Amino acid sequence: MRNTILLFISFFFFLRANAQDTARIYLSGGQWSDEGASIVNCSNGDFCFAGTTSGDAPNATNILLERVDSNFQCLWSRSIGGTSVDRAYSAIETPSGDLIVCGFTGSEMGNGYDGLVVKCNAQGEVQWTKTYGGADWDFLYHIAMHPSGGYVAVGKKYSESRGSSDAWIVRLNEDGTIHTERMFGSVGTDGFTGVEFLSDWGYAVSGSRTLNEGSVSSARPWLMRLSAELDSLGEFVSPRLHGGEVLDVASRNDSILLGGYFVDNGKKVPLFILMDTSFNIHWDVNNAFAHDYIYTNVLFSTLLLNTGVQSDYGGGMDDLLIEQRDRNGNWNSGVTFGGQKNEVSGQMILTRNREIAIIGTSKSYDENQNGQVYVVRWPRPAISSSYTLQIDTLECNLISSVEDQQTSTEFYFSNGAIRAVVKDNEQHQLSIYDGQGKLIQEDEFRQVLEYPLTGFEPGLYIARLDRAKQIKIVSFR
Repeated sequence: MRNTILLFISFFFFLRANAQDTARIYLSGGQWSDEGASIVNCSNGDFCFAGTTSGDAPNATNILLERVDSNFQCLWSRSIGGTSVDRAYSAIETPSGDLIVCGFTGSEMGNGYDGLVVKCNAQGEVQWTKTYGGADWDFLYHIAMHPSGGYVAVGKKYSESRGSSDAWIVRLNEDGTIHTERMFGSVGTDGFTGVEFLSDWGYAVSGSRTLNEGSVSSARPWLMRLSAELDSLGEFVSPRLHGGEVLDVASRNDSILLGGYFVDNGKKVPLFILMDTSFNIHWDVNNAFAHDYIYTNVLFSTLLLNTGVQSDYGGGMDDLLIEQRDRNGNWNSGVTFGGQKNEVSGQMILTRNREIAIIGTSKSYDENQNGQVYVVRWPRPAISSSYTLQIDTLECNLISSVEDQQTSTEFYFSNGAIRAVVKDNEQHQLSIYDGQGKLIQEDEFRQVLEYPLTGFEPGLYIARLDRAKQIKIVSFR
């Protein structure tokens, strides 16, 4: 079922009018809060969304993984995690069509937070889960393919750091085992947020690095060049003293595009820099606005594209924005999306049909102001000033897949059936309740049970696996 709203939008700050386009917004969310972080343009034309959900009680948060077809019709939605906090920030597709998701987990008891990488097949079924880190808090924020096979993930590591935290990069084999690990940093808080492979000289990794200059200690926007073996080839650290971060990096030929923010008088100012591979800056855009203004993602297209968050224009508090500039950094046009509350921008991609697609989070459309996955789809790789806006609500079956770290139990909903796999030989009990708590069905089993919801009316159901003390809330449509 889809709920569709058609609006006509025209903002005063656009410079040029083109033939009217139709921008589409897709909303997806459960009973509680969901967040969108990463969007994957799959090889068969589908799209996958990765983020975080708190709609799978009683867990604090789980990884959210959703797949839609080329027309953005929902195929499935999975919740993946353990008994505590699990979050996803980045996802990619492998050449074989599998999905790799990275983030962090608090479900490994006794280790604070660990970096997390999960491999799923094209149906979202978990193939393996790996954690990385030490006794302190460790986080992974972005993942990319390695040119020789396997993956490279970046983040921030407090365990074994030289300061508060070190920037952290891990090269992984295809099975998720560590090939190479590097940490970069000094006495302060350092971290990587983005990574992109640059075919002529290795990787570009972006983030922030803390430097001390006299009495001033601040996190600076930071870019490092690394070889394919993850050895340092040089770095750029912004000279601005009062804080900031490079949130994303893109490249084309010998040009590197940076997006992020720096802090000026306590306010976040957008950072947008074009440089060459030797860190020579061609131009640096840093226009100040009345409120915080951040670029979270950058792309090379026909023009230069950036997306982010701002509250100077638009109808709400923080709005998602798309801007385009010419190759000299001159502003060309832009548009904001959002309602009366907050929107947050995640990843932006160009689709195989040369459309712009951005994933993020919105709190404007849920009646309780809970977060929803928020996807903006623009029909071509250039922004126009006058357009029709169509808002669709995606309706997805919840597929919950949680592995209990202590009992090695899998308990999830898939293809219209509740499935439980317990890796012992004890007797277990599955109980199913309606949304009011009334017992509907109860079954005892050993090791494996698959219970189809054939004949169940659409609605909310609660499945309880007693011995593992797990509860799943299933939205069955």
